[in-house]
Amino acid sequence: MAGAALALGAASAAQGQSLSLDTGFDYTYPYPHTIYPSYGVGLLPDGRLWTTDFASLSLLKPNGSLDRRLSEVGSHNFFVLVQQPDGRMLVGGGLSEVGGHSTGGVARLAPNGSVDTSFTAPSIHGDANFRLRHLAWAPGDRVLVGGALTAVGTAPAHGLARLNADGSRDTGFANALPYGSEVTALHALPDGGALAGVSNLPDPAQTGLYRLRPDGTVQWFRKTGGQVRALAVLPSGDILVGGRSLQIYPSAAPFDVYRLKPDGKVDFSFQPTDLGSEQVWAMHVLPNGQILLGGTTLALLNPDGARNTSVSLPALEWVRNIHTRGIYHFTPQPDGKLLVGGDSIRLTEGGQSRAILARLTPAGLPSSFHAITLATTPADLAPGLKCTHTMVEHGGETTCTVSPPGNWVFTGFGGDCASVAGASCTLTNVTSPKSVTATFAPPVEVFTVASPAGGGNVTCTPNPVARGGNVSCTASANAGYTFSGFSGPCFGGQCHLTNVTAPVTVTAHFATPGSHPIATGVQPAGAGTVQCTPNPVATGGASVCVATPAAGFAFGSALSSNASSACSPDASGGAVCTLTGVGLNASFRADFVQADHAITVQANPTGGGEVVCTPAAVPTGGTSFCGALPAPGFGLASLNGCDTVAGLLCSLTNVTTDRTVTAQFAPLVGSASEHVITATASPAAGGYVVCTPNPVPDGGTAVCRVQAKGGYVFDSFGGDCTSVAGESCDVAGVTGPKTVTANFTRVGGGAGPHAIVATANPAAGGAVTCAPNPVPNGDSATCTATANTGFAFDGFSGDCAGATCNLTNVLAAQAVVATFKPLTSATHAITVTPSANGSVTCTPNPVPHGSDAVCTATPAAGYALGAFGGDCSGTSCVLSNVTAPKTVSATFVTGHAITATASPAAGGTVICTPNPVPNGGNASCTATANAGYTFSAFSGDCMGATCTLTNVTSAKSVTANFTATATTHAITATANPAAGGTVSCTPNPVPDGGNATCTATANAGYTFSAFSGDCMGATCALTNVTSAKSVTANFTATATTHAITATANPAAGGTVVCTPNPVPDGGNATCTATPATGYAFDGFGGDCASATGASCTLSNVTAPKNVVANFKPAAAPAHAITATANPAAGGTVVCTPNPVPDGGNATCTATAHAGFVFNGFGGACAAATGPVCTLGPVSAPLTVSAQFIAAPTPSGAVPVPTLRLWALLLLALAAAGLGGRAMRQRRA
Repeated sequence: MAGAALALGAASAAQGQSLSLDTGFDYTYPYPHTIYPSYGVGLLPDGRLWTTDFASLSLLKPNGSLDRRLSEVGSHNFFVLVQQPDGRMLVGGGLSEVGGHSTGGVARLAPNGSVDTSFTAPSIHGDANFRLRHLAWAPGDRVLVGGALTAVGTAPAHGLARLNADGSRDTGFANALPYGSEVTALHALPDGGALAGVSNLPDPAQTGLYRLRPDGTVQWFRKTGGQVRALAVLPSGDILVGGRSLQIYPSAAPFDVYRLKPDGKVDFSFQPTDLGSEQVWAMHVLPNGQILLGGTTLALLNPDGARNTSVSLPALEWVRNIHTRGIYHFTPQPDGKLLVGGDSIRLTEGGQSRAILARLTPAGLPSSFHAITLATTPADLAPGLKCTHTMVEHGGETTCTVSPPGNWVFTGFGGDCASVAGASCTLTNVTSPKSVTATFAPPVEVFTVASPAGGGNVTCTPNPVARGGNVSCTASANAGYTFSGFSGPCFGGQCHLTNVTAPVTVTAHFATPGSHPIATGVQPAGAGTVQCTPNPVATGGASVCVATPAAGFAFGSALSSNASSACSPDASGGAVCTLTGVGLNASFRADFVQADHAITVQANPTGGGEVVCTPAAVPTGGTSFCGALPAPGFGLASLNGCDTVAGLLCSLTNVTTDRTVTAQFAPLVGSASEHVITATASPAAGGYVVCTPNPVPDGGTAVCRVQAKGGYVFDSFGGDCTSVAGESCDVAGVTGPKTVTANFTRVGGGAGPHAIVATANPAAGGAVTCAPNPVPNGDSATCTATANTGFAFDGFSGDCAGATCNLTNVLAAQAVVATFKPLTSATHAITVTPSANGSVTCTPNPVPHGSDAVCTATPAAGYALGAFGGDCSGTSCVLSNVTAPKTVSATFVTGHAITATASPAAGGTVICTPNPVPNGGNASCTATANAGYTFSAFSGDCMGATCTLTNVTSAKSVTANFTATATTHAITATANPAAGGTVSCTPNPVPDGGNATCTATANAGYTFSAFSGDCMGATCALTNVTSAKSVTANFTATATTHAITATANPAAGGTVVCTPNPVPDGGNATCTATPATGYAFDGFGGDCASATGASCTLSNVTAPKNVVANFKPAAAPAHAITATANPAAGGTVVCTPNPVPDGGNATCTATAHAGFVFNGFGGACAAATGPVCTLGPVSAPLTVSAQFIAAPTPSGAVPVPTLRLWALLLLALAAAGLGGRAMRQRRA
């Protein structure tokens, strides 16, 4: 409301700290009321000062009283007065005449108030009251003019223009602000550029702060929302921005004062200021760094932006209307006092008041403040660290707190708060600069996988989760599927993750009718991985699960449901387990133990057998069980390194150090009274077979038992077993060496090749490739991970673990996961302090953490580099291994340029240092000849072989003269491969600076592909040859192959495979015929008709081939019956017919010799009750034994067999879970 007054700024103060009203200064205003302004002040050396109101320019005495008024200076109104560094003044506004001299709105006055007629500005067009509200002196004695101007002279201007020293428009300054711009604040920069606050009514999105280059083009723009009304640049180059309701940081509330870095980014170490309903029109930085704000309020900020209420300030009254602004300017005097002028203002203190123009006297203000440097890791989380003060008064204190954004977690302070626990740190008695860092941990992502992808969905909440937080995952099946369980860090039907500190992958398994996914898990989480193949499995089917420990763990045991499992641990600490009888909701979990102490096993000799310990590494105080498994033809001699030994078994208990278990094996040797049983597993990788006793006493019986390895199941016995019961067989009536074969069948794989499922986690992190893929059965493959930009490889999992992935002896499908982690971007800004008479640029800026940057100083015309300052010194600036923000400045001195020229230009280079040269300084010039030239002499301002310029007081010119040396250059021309063709270059060698052409000619069977070396592409022309060259012509062989058509006749009779197929021209191939069951190979036809046997070699193949493999039904086999009398002297046993046709019958008859009686059959006739046994139908070889005993003695006594000691031991071993492995070793 017009005429109303509002008191602002008064505050209780700490004793002795004030900016008090100087009552000795009393401005005598020329009008009877106070609604007119003071728009600026020009100071004179004698203490007098000039000031303006709307219509006049007044000269005041040091005490503020009127000295004289120049009433003739304006025909219209003044809006601005600024003083140049040389003491002259610039005035501007709506005025069209000053002192009888026409003006276009701006004039320059001498210190005595006279008009400077050497400065004549063109007419400035625009709004009469607002067209020119801002003036700023710029380097080069140029003048920036700003306001609501639309044209300068006849050329358009969008709110801003620059005038030359004579007042003419500087056409080299671009009209780059948007159309409709009004400049509301203006500040000239030392590099010739400017800062301009702009209001744009046609397009409010263009309202903000513009940083202009010296040529007027826009270097950067910062949208501000509200209007910028005041600007100040600190010695550091940081920018104070004042106004009303500025919203420079989009997600923050509006503020009235911000601080920006020189690149326009918000300085988060400065607390933005909110003045409520007030606004800022003027700012002044006190010598101690405190900031005085003026406008519709008078306020004091500490250097970090915190409001200071401890310093006493006069109260401000001002008349509020649409034309008044309050305080408009602060002007410091040489004596430290501060002039305050404005529009219809009155400052009051202690009953005294001063209007329009007043003077303040500082008293007791803090002498210094200390910076609190804030940093966060990662750097882009700077808003998450705040301190109550980032500039602390000497001896004061500040409290710093953290507020992590989103799901980030604060992990600790660093710097001067490193010893503080918790999220708050208070620094007291601050007497020097301090630094505070805060480290934040990013949220953890939970990756989800549906298996198969179309089976359903899995959702985890929250995701990502704050580090250390909890997550719950749910699965929902799609139509036609049912959810069968989780795997990964979850196991079974539910998934609740606690204390999540690293990325995890949760897999939900879904099943279709007739198939059953196997849900896998590990215990404890992260201790290893499990991969089952195949998965899912048909009802009742089998799968092979591979348990791979993480570093520091070893496989301990397994747990399965709705399936039977058997595991084979290996020396690496992992295990291969076979799951059979897989049903609905089947699951498999591998339990790992902490691998504190390794259990190392040794077999001696190496081929004598093996030792297996479970687990292969144990936690401190743990237990491991070991078993010795002799190879065929060997027995266990001793088992050493165990705490307890029982036959083939031993145990290690309370393990506190690494242990070694050694099994000593020896060849089994038979004799007339003992016979060796050679027990063999087929294939050897399929499992174990152990017979006890071994050797067997003549006429005795041995029991052979089997144990399948992971990935195999037991199939059948072969050899000399006399009876079979499940996984054991008896070899009875042993009277000579015997053989027993245990046959195993592999499960969970197939004949191959086997696919490798390779997955990148996350998919955006990179790629993983495996070669070969698929893998032939039993072969090897290598997987390689490649990170995308912004990610780093973090290790393999699945069927590989660690930093590398080499899959060996692949017998089933494999799964490999390559995990990638995002890189945390860390850069450090280089703050370049603006310098007068030159500029400094640093590249790159900001600098990646640990990288280097180079700063270059560019002097203005007539100046030379004096020295770098800040984090650089001397005349060059290279910042190496930058790990923190840096500051660089440069000083420039008056200098003279040296024009240095090389003649001819191709002859070499000439460098003069320093250049330009400080006035009166010295410089040296150095000439360096290029190849093919020699330096001859200097000319110009230097003569002869050397050049030293002394006492340089004007520009200089130096020429370095070079002489060409006649030379030629050889071209090394090579064909790759040598047999591919020829390459010739003409001329060769080449005169220096001359040209040459190279031509490639391909030989028969090759084509030319491209040049490489000093030529690239299909042609090669070398121009301006000044050095030796190398050219390679690359040729490619024209590949020719021939197909082999391989046919089985009949198709059901078998297969024929030719390798390789197709065959390289002139190469060889081998064809192999394999009959199917019930057929026999009957010879080759076609191009292999002359071959004998089931293999055919085609040599020097130069055309397509045709191969036919003929098969015929196989004759029905016959099966032998091995009939044995026990003892041999007791009688005979005869089987007829023998051998027996496949499917036929036979009859065996036992006949006792004199002194003996028949006592029963064994083997295939064990069930017979008399001396005659009928066998049939016979489909395999059989063994029959007839037992005879001595005829009864006169007393009627008959010997009774007894259970031997080894049989009792065997039963004990079976009860321990490793039955069938105890043996007896013959001793010499």
